[in-house]
Amino acid sequence: MMIEDLNSRKRTEVRIIGLDTSKCIACWKCVESCAMGTLGKINLPWHKHAVIVSESSCIGCLKCMNVCDSHAIFKVDLANNGGKKIQRRGFWIRLRANLGLLLAALVVVFSGFLIQFCYHVGHGGEINKLNLVLGLTYAGWTLVHKLAVLLLSFYMGTHIYKHRKWFVNMLLKRTKTKTRGLVWLTIMFFITFLTGYCSWLIDLAGGDMHLRKAFIEIHDKVAILFFGMLLWHVYKKFK
Repeated sequence: MMIEDLNSRKRTEVRIIGLDTSKCIACWKCVESCAMGTLGKINLPWHKHAVIVSESSCIGCLKCMNVCDSHAIFKVDLANNGGKKIQRRGFWIRLRANLGLLLAALVVVFSGFLIQFCYHVGHGGEINKLNLVLGLTYAGWTLVHKLAVLLLSFYMGTHIYKHRKWFVNMLLKRTKTKTRGLVWLTIMFFITFLTGYCSWLIDLAGGDMHLRKAFIEIHDKVAILFFGMLLWHVYKKFK
């Protein structure tokens, strides 16, 4: 049985235990303590929390609840009833949101690196804006990149707001070695976005073009470093 707020991921309840995913800090203690395989992981770089993967296997030992430091797991009222339709609907809403986030991120990365290596790098500061790459000019790829960044910013802003408790726990309370990499990845993500937005705002305001180019240079370098850190983070999670 599942009870969820469709506007923000909240509580998943089965016969004996419940999981409040907004409180989960992805320490995985509950998963490791469960010998029955009731609990699993959502372990994407931008989306992490425990999940109940097998409703019928839970035997009610409550070991998962006892090891949970963030009180995300609780014992449920056996008389309480929920609906499967809400479970399925909540799953598809989250799936669409995460697919949108992933697609926007892929377009941002692809268009960003294409602009960087086909127009910025090795041209001595002079950009051949009429040069066609995969059928688009510099202006076309810049527009694609900007639209994808705006879409990704919307998805990321919504995602961070909905999971703000997890981010606060990660950034302020959970600075152990296994989470420090994720903290630095988050910081690099914000630096990459801020430097990119600063260059756009300077251009829109008709500001100093030398300052704009400096921000672009910083953005390009930080983006490469961020992407490398992201690949290493994903590799460590799935190896």
